[in-house]
Amino acid sequence: MKYSRGLQALHVFQAAAESGFDGVVAAAILNIGLAGAVYGRVIRRMFEHADGAAAVRIRAYDACFVAALAAGTVALGLHQLPLLELANRSIHLLPR
Repeated sequence: MKYSRGLQALHVFQAAAESGFDGVVAAAILNIGLAGAVYGRVIRRMFEHADGAAAVRIRAYDACFVAALAAGTVALGLHQLPLLELANRSIHLLPR
């Protein structure tokens, strides 16, 4: 089974796929999707009144800020190498 470059960056998925555990990788991806859907329903319910009307109005600035933080978190989670290289270069600057 061919996986995208983003999923291969996750070491667990890559190791499982290389070891021939394609079923485990597929089950994990399915689990991630289902968990995201469930958490999305919970978050949607948190922002509703009992009658179904929106309880909280989120400003566009706040929504864009949260989306940017989430995108950065996902990007660094899928592609860690630049962050790890920066940490390796920076460790020599710390006082001993």
